[in-house]
Amino acid sequence: RGECPERIGYVLDFLVQRPLAPPGMHWQWVEDPTAGSSRLLYYGKQPQVGLRGHVIPAQRLLFREQLPDCSTLRAGRYRWRQQVLYSVEKNPAAEAPFFTAGHFGFDLFETIFFHLSRLEEYQCTPEQHDQWDLLRAEFHFLVREGLERLPVVDQLVRAFYEALGYALSPRPTTYELSHDIDIIQKFRSPGKVLRSMGSAVYRGRGLGAVGRIARRYWGCWRRGDRDPFDTFDWLLSGAPVRKRLYLMTGGITPYDRHYDVEEDLMRRGMSLALERGYELGLHPSYAAYRRLDLLRAEKERLERVGGQPVGWSRQHFLHFAFPETADLLEGVGVTHDSTWGYQDRIGFRCGTGFAYRPYHFLEKRAYRFWEVPMIVMDSALLKATDYQPDRFHEQFWELIQSLPHDTHLTFNFHNSTFDDTWWPDQWLRKIYLDIPTYFQKEIRPDIIK
Repeated sequence: RGECPERIGYVLDFLVQRPLAPPGMHWQWVEDPTAGSSRLLYYGKQPQVGLRGHVIPAQRLLFREQLPDCSTLRAGRYRWRQQVLYSVEKNPAAEAPFFTAGHFGFDLFETIFFHLSRLEEYQCTPEQHDQWDLLRAEFHFLVREGLERLPVVDQLVRAFYEALGYALSPRPTTYELSHDIDIIQKFRSPGKVLRSMGSAVYRGRGLGAVGRIARRYWGCWRRGDRDPFDTFDWLLSGAPVRKRLYLMTGGITPYDRHYDVEEDLMRRGMSLALERGYELGLHPSYAAYRRLDLLRAEKERLERVGGQPVGWSRQHFLHFAFPETADLLEGVGVTHDSTWGYQDRIGFRCGTGFAYRPYHFLEKRAYRFWEVPMIVMDSALLKATDYQPDRFHEQFWELIQSLPHDTHLTFNFHNSTFDDTWWPDQWLRKIYLDIPTYFQKEIRPDIIK
């Protein structure tokens, strides 16, 4: 069991709780290997003479108190059937088999622990922080290795069970849609209008966008036309799709308080969402990531206004200090967080798309809340593609089409991103509306085209 058996137990709990795990799966430590377990795993040791079992080599790098410098770790390549799997190792060898003659090629338990525990976030130095207190992408293991668009952990889980002899049918990839409601009015003040025009020019939208902004502002002011950020009517369509709205209820910084959750438009949006079976989640204010008093007050206010308990949360600006923010979320009773994703690209920050419980290093246990990694955020992909619609379209569908099985995709679209003064042809709205159609079909080349 080594120095840190609780970390091994954490990984084993994860493995048996996965949607990809065979039904009825459980694990236990076995002192007597002759006791008749259905599958025997030998971790870091060889089977006794005359006994059969599967052997996983122990790297003894992460399952000990003295942890390594994450920047020294590299990805090894291992072949399994028609796939390449990736390890986390100090000195990976050349490409090798994942499993042969009862032996796994590397310590997959430590690899899974590395990705799920967010060790590299936990170990992050101030110099490696981004402005939102997470590890900057260029220091992130999966980004360094060019693997962030692969659900490397989900792939390992399937291969692990297949190597143990279980026959698993492909599990179609699932998805959910979510919306961060940061701001609901583009034309809140003349100053906002001027800044919007300047931003359109800076982002290469041209003078045409400036003209559209001016005309729409005039229409909103003179005729009461709909504000470009008010997209609730169609965004909260009655389609049978799982959706979640993350709403702000407070704040003490200039990044917050762009609306009051109790104003008429927001009450209408919440009523529409609840009427159509969607969920409400908390979008904590910018400073709440380190302030228990703010986080608790904002959660309680949303529960009061929405008339129901709130268990879901996603940090504003993905502002998350690990482990401090995780401790606060657990402390106020959040059951699910969906913050861990990328600010400047799309992909699997945690190596998995499925919900799982992060690891509490100080208390040597799993947190009580579930993390649902955010895989695709509209603003991140817009930034990665330099706000070019063709490149956005290509990379968006390329990712989805490459993952037909064995993972889960959480999408985040801001209501304000569908601004038709920026995108008069509404190409982004079309992509959004095509997502449910794509997942209802086996292949939809006409959508991707």
